[in-house]
Amino acid sequence: MKYECKLNELLLKEKQVEAQWKEFEVKTTQHEAFVKSFKEGKQQVANYMDNHSSTDGGSLPLFSSDPKDTDILDILRSSSDPAKVILDIMKDAVDSNCKMGDQAMAIDDSHIFLLEHLMKISPHIESHVREEAMELALHMKSSMRLSTDNSLVVLSFLMILSIYKLVSSFNKDEVLKLFEIVAHHKPAIDLFRMLGFADKIYDFVQNLIKNEQYIEAVGFIYAYDLPEKNRAAYLLQEHVNNTKLCEISAATHEIKSLKTVLECILENQECEEVVKEIQDRIAEVEKLKRMIIMASIKKTLQYLF
Repeated sequence: MKYECKLNELLLKEKQVEAQWKEFEVKTTQHEAFVKSFKEGKQQVANYMDNHSSTDGGSLPLFSSDPKDTDILDILRSSSDPAKVILDIMKDAVDSNCKMGDQAMAIDDSHIFLLEHLMKISPHIESHVREEAMELALHMKSSMRLSTDNSLVVLSFLMILSIYKLVSSFNKDEVLKLFEIVAHHKPAIDLFRMLGFADKIYDFVQNLIKNEQYIEAVGFIYAYDLPEKNRAAYLLQEHVNNTKLCEISAATHEIKSLKTVLECILENQECEEVVKEIQDRIAEVEKLKRMIIMASIKKTLQYLF
């Protein structure tokens, strides 16, 4: 009788193990299907871009069905481990380039899109997943170049720190400094608070202004309801002025260069056709320069009145 009870217990445990294994296989299949769907969607876009030129500057959908935000959220919520799924997609973006000998990381808007949605559902993070995320974060930190050309890489790094609760493992001053690179991205405003920097907001905004990142400063000023709101119009005008000054300077430089070339050609009595082409270009750039100046004056008047 005693042995029969033991045997029944063993059989029951065996069935439980089989059931758990089947459940694991189902979850693994779902996980792999999501990652595969993402990769295929990315490949479709890549193939499309190879065969078509975009003229409207728009972005192509990640998946052929063009899913809505709610669709992605539903897919993530239905996953047994959404944090692991998105982490694998992020790792694939980094690993695929490393295998080709490219140290740059292939992070684009589609990855930011997925990370944003993962943040919305605040998933539970298993310890082994957090460890994998930590490895990825360390690799990203050592590989990324600190420049605005890589702002999406820096932004994804900060989002990973937030989602997988890793910020305490990094130097907070270094992490804070990274926000100057990603301040122009919308998710950065909420990330700043989520990573525990709300008490640093005043000094951060002052640094943005010092670095002439006026648009970014205004975004943070309004998001955090800072007293500097009364300076918003001035900061926006500074942005307009800086932009126009750069354009005017570039136009002036081109005109000067063209006139120098023109003088050289006239002195050597070269082709009249080339002379006319240069004169036409000088007239065109001078007209553009006048338009830039007039647009700047118009915007200034709009701010004043």
